[in-house]
Amino acid sequence: TFFTIDPSGNLTFRRTSVGLQQLLVFNIPGTFTFTKAGFPGLTRIRVRAVGGGGGGAGADAAPGETVARAGGSGGGYSESVLDAAALGATETIAVGLGGAGGVGNDFGDNGGTSSFGGLVIALGGNGSSTAGTSGTTVQTVPGTPGAAPGTGQIATAGSSGGPAGRLNGTDLIGGEGGDSGGGYGQGGNARASETVGAPGRAYGGGGGGGLSRGASINGGAGSGGAVFIDLYY
Repeated sequence: TFFTIDPSGNLTFRRTSVGLQQLLVFNIPGTFTFTKAGFPGLTRIRVRAVGGGGGGAGADAAPGETVARAGGSGGGYSESVLDAAALGATETIAVGLGGAGGVGNDFGDNGGTSSFGGLVIALGGNGSSTAGTSGTTVQTVPGTPGAAPGTGQIATAGSSGGPAGRLNGTDLIGGEGGDSGGGYGQGGNARASETVGAPGRAYGGGGGGGLSRGASINGGAGSGGAVFIDLYY
């Protein structure tokens, strides 16, 4: 039954039968407040959180040499369906910043955590390290592990940042960024040219690693996270 009579004798929807009514999207890094009283009749919510992607490391090879860096890993994903009665009067929403790409031979920064109170937490991806040395001989740089799963009824890590490699003093490739958990973002593409690492895309994608043939090249930035809240009445 979808209808009922309220105390004033008016025909109204039976709130528990209406279902999904609204989607709230928080996709700008920062903190926000969810106030339960602002949604009278709320019965439950579905929260999906994506952590920020990790940044790719920068690269700065010695003259006449080359070096390539791995990509940053993708942000994690967490999801829960929560009864309205289980929520506090207010809950803090945090949207994680994407990790900055490394400058010169610096690490990429880790991505920030996205969360809904302490109930749903998605960790940010790891920034890639400056593993690997400047040179002209064959070298493989391992990829960047994804962060651990966070908190939620569903909780997954983002995918690892891709490895980098060098064949000789000319041919090499930087690692691609890892995708975010839940499929909400894609990592920056691998680079084979001496340009800034590719940035992560959409929500929580890791930044691509830098690649240098003698110039100082920054790693790609990870993309910021997001929190989505489905409201059910």
